[in-house]
Amino acid sequence: MMISAYTSRFSTAGGRSVEERFACRQYTSQCDEHLIIRDVYLPAESDVTLSTTGYEQHIVLPVAGALLFTSPDEAEWPVVPGQLVGSFARDVEFFTAHNAAPEDGANFLHIALRDTALMAPPGSRSIAEVALTEKNKLIRGSGFAEQLMIGVYDSRVKGHHRVRDGHRVAAYVINGSFEVEERLMEYRDALCLWDTPYIAYQALTEAAILLLIEYSPAKSS
Repeated sequence: MMISAYTSRFSTAGGRSVEERFACRQYTSQCDEHLIIRDVYLPAESDVTLSTTGYEQHIVLPVAGALLFTSPDEAEWPVVPGQLVGSFARDVEFFTAHNAAPEDGANFLHIALRDTALMAPPGSRSIAEVALTEKNKLIRGSGFAEQLMIGVYDSRVKGHHRVRDGHRVAAYVINGSFEVEERLMEYRDALCLWDTPYIAYQALTEAAILLLIEYSPAKSS
């Protein structure tokens, strides 16, 4: 596997910030000043409030279980696995996620971005479908989720992604394990790369799921 020259930040699941409150667990990966990935587990019949201050775009990616999200203006939007919800919340300080299931826990990713390419009115929301019907390839989102790519891989399958000029890329393991740029990544590990033209990876387990986030760093004001 060829290795590109890059600057990186690696965050293992066991070495990152974990907030636990009333059986709710939140793993936070601070990739850089432009991107935060929060991996949140919600037990049955519970909720959690997440801050949105300082970030322009917020993407919710359900991993397991149906969820109901509520904004401070009491607007509600349900979301299930297979969907992405995007919110441009420059003037909103928080939102609440609720798992109404009586027995089963739920898991979702909250991706907070500052991105110079984002253009949308504050408070706008969109929903996109992510159809992972084809294995062993990255599926790119559309519209507000165009920066996100998700793939489900069989063991030992290799892949690569060419990064757009001026962009950074973050890799996050949703399930299983991968080798990314000759670095072992396991469940909930995050790797952020910049100054690289491409990223190469290989699945090491069956049904391994990799998320890539490609973003343009916000310019200083």
